[in-house]
Amino acid sequence: MLKLFRNIRRSLIQSSSEKPASPVGRYFLYAIGEIALVVIGILIALQINNWNEIRKNIKLEEKIAEALHEELNNNISYVQRHLDQWEKRENSTIALSDMRHDPPETMTNEIFDSLLTEVLTFNPLDLKRDKFDRILSDGSFEFKKSENLINILMRLKESYSVLETCYDDTQETWKVKLHPYLIENYSFRVMFYKDKNIAQNWDVQYERLLFDTKFDNIILSLRAEISVCNQWFQSCIQFMKSILMRLEKIYPNIEKSAE
Repeated sequence: MLKLFRNIRRSLIQSSSEKPASPVGRYFLYAIGEIALVVIGILIALQINNWNEIRKNIKLEEKIAEALHEELNNNISYVQRHLDQWEKRENSTIALSDMRHDPPETMTNEIFDSLLTEVLTFNPLDLKRDKFDRILSDGSFEFKKSENLINILMRLKESYSVLETCYDDTQETWKVKLHPYLIENYSFRVMFYKDKNIAQNWDVQYERLLFDTKFDNIILSLRAEISVCNQWFQSCIQFMKSILMRLEKIYPNIEKSAE
């Protein structure tokens, strides 16, 4: 590039020396040539720097997209495990509420305890969203290859919030209604430790709970809340899967998720 500039400058000097002109005119022509070469050099340098910045931003965007893909993939597995557990909870609440109207002939305290234990069993909900939140909190970042991806992530954030609210409501029902009721009316020792001696000595037979209207109302409330939560678990999983497919399509270097 420098050699090209030298040749152009040499040509200007030679052309100016072949034609009779005043020293001022030759100097003026030479100065214009120098300025033009400097400007061209600056423009080329700026363009090269711009290309480098573009390449750097593309690599950064691909790295962020890959990290988001990994986090969403892990979150799908995490939420799916919760869904599996909560579907068992929902089935147990259905079984308990149905028993009030149609008790099975083979019903025992052990069966009742196992269903109730399933209702009481659930893990804390802690969605994996570190990278997700960092992307949304950075107001200056954009996915250049998919301008509406940020808007899609904002919608996923709303789905996360609804799911967390559903979870908290269900947990509140367990904490405020079911747990205090069981402390007052049932034996955790019998339920969890299968202490049959206590079951025989204390009046803790399942019929006492099963035909109590208050217990029935609590189970029905939980049944409805768990059902709504399960719908949002499923919705979030499908939403995250659709974003994964979008990322894999836009950024081919991302390793595709295993179905």
